[in-house]
Amino acid sequence: MSDGHGLREMRSVGLKQGQVVWARETINVLRETATTFDGVITHPALIEEVQERTRLSANAQPRTWLNTVLAIVAIACHERELPPLTALAIRAHDGRVGPFFDEALRVEGHAPATDEAQREQLAAEARLRCYLEFCDDVPEDARPNTDPGHRRPRTSGTAASRPRQTTATAGRDTTRATAASPSTSTRSQQPAEPVVALCPTCFIQLPVAGGACPNCD
Repeated sequence: MSDGHGLREMRSVGLKQGQVVWARETINVLRETATTFDGVITHPALIEEVQERTRLSANAQPRTWLNTVLAIVAIACHERELPPLTALAIRAHDGRVGPFFDEALRVEGHAPATDEAQREQLAAEARLRCYLEFCDDVPEDARPNTDPGHRRPRTSGTAASRPRQTTATAGRDTTRATAASPSTSTRSQQPAEPVVALCPTCFIQLPVAGGACPNCD
């Protein structure tokens, strides 16, 4: 059903019901973000953008949503041989990735970060990989940037250019980015639901973790 403006009505769903759709759209949003050198998106803005595009709102706290969806995205990026796109998602209050980036480190074979400074350095290196993959105007002398003051957060009315196609992914038309909502650090916390085993291509749940996808194979 439409809301009168050509959009489907927003529906509230649980994490298990919406995580596949949200993860797929999160990859699209992050790829679009990577088309701008030093581009990033805050956690609140990412949640708002993805839920607005999918017309599915989460019946869960923001921290729980981020834990679940970004973990799925990290696994999917690794399986698709994409750079760690979750490095582009940062906290609104300090511009850092925080522990939501840890799953990307794990799937890439890194030891857990010993402190926040090490995590931020690894995230900066991952962001540069994202820009080199998707951005057309990366400076020749570009280096990993750990300074939040030199990043370019996506804001309301800012449209990213179309991502370049790669052998691992196909390009898609971009849409608008939305403004950030209040920082997730001030919200109450709930335990994250366990991440189920999903096919990195079609995102259906696998009957056995690490097994073949019955839909793709």
